[in-house]
Amino acid sequence: MLPVLNAVLRLVLLAAFGFLLFRPVFMRKHVLTPLVFTTINVLFPLFFVTNFGENWDSAAAVGPAWLIGAALLCGVMMAVQGIYMRRLAGRRFGIPTDHPGEVATLGAIHNAGYIPIPIMQALFGGPVMIYLFFYTLGFNLIFWTVAVALVRGGPKRFVIRLNAPTAGLITGILLAATGWYDLIPGLLRQGMVFAGSISLDLVLIGLGGVLARISTQAGVDRTNWSRYVFYRSFAYPAAVLLFLWAIPLGGIPAAVAVALPVGIVLQASSPPATNLMLVAEAYGTHEQVEVFGRGVIVSYLASAVAIPVFVTLGFLAFS
Repeated sequence: MLPVLNAVLRLVLLAAFGFLLFRPVFMRKHVLTPLVFTTINVLFPLFFVTNFGENWDSAAAVGPAWLIGAALLCGVMMAVQGIYMRRLAGRRFGIPTDHPGEVATLGAIHNAGYIPIPIMQALFGGPVMIYLFFYTLGFNLIFWTVAVALVRGGPKRFVIRLNAPTAGLITGILLAATGWYDLIPGLLRQGMVFAGSISLDLVLIGLGGVLARISTQAGVDRTNWSRYVFYRSFAYPAAVLLFLWAIPLGGIPAAVAVALPVGIVLQASSPPATNLMLVAEAYGTHEQVEVFGRGVIVSYLASAVAIPVFVTLGFLAFS
């Protein structure tokens, strides 16, 4: 339990530091954007590349089916979460709201990388990170097609938009699978590993800054966020945990027998992706920005309780 609390406390403290650091308008305007840009587009891709290279053999030894399954699992999770929240988003089902589509989108498109990756790295590291990266790859491919279409409304146009993290994931897979990663000079690899490791701290500080910006933009809407938080942040991950405990996944590789189900529970309890705000600002309406902003804020506050609770329960259930 102590490792879980330490990992989550570290996440909360770094995000809180970023929130306070970027509360001033000057810091958000002149520092936050270049920090987030450098972290997401340079350092985070290096983290993917080096982790693929260092852990590929251990993860791939069990066969490609598990790696492909990790990417497909993301799509299944997002679909289940979206349908679940859409059914609840109406007075008949318990969440009074004028924005059922936005509530369903918030519930479906969870933070699959920037929160789970630092926690899983602190708790486990090693081969399980490769499975998590494939899950994140699936998320990125889905996010930049489905999320844009859902926010835009009208005729749905699903277009894959390549971004630096996705490019880093794909590059990492190619270098590791072909053995080319081993051809990189040792000193350069050490520098890449160091730069990638810094990204985990900076991405959490940047996340706090993004939340600080969202908190100044979020307006008031009529969605009952207390019920949303209960159903999405607590009832749903509890159901996922009970499902995995009652119907264990067969054939899980021994190296990730505990980490993999704990990781699934962590994904289930993760709050919405903050990139939804970027999509809403680029393709949606001002009203959508306000709804997403309020939903993101309350969800991240709830996750400070939900994540340590469910990850700890996952440890107890699967150890």
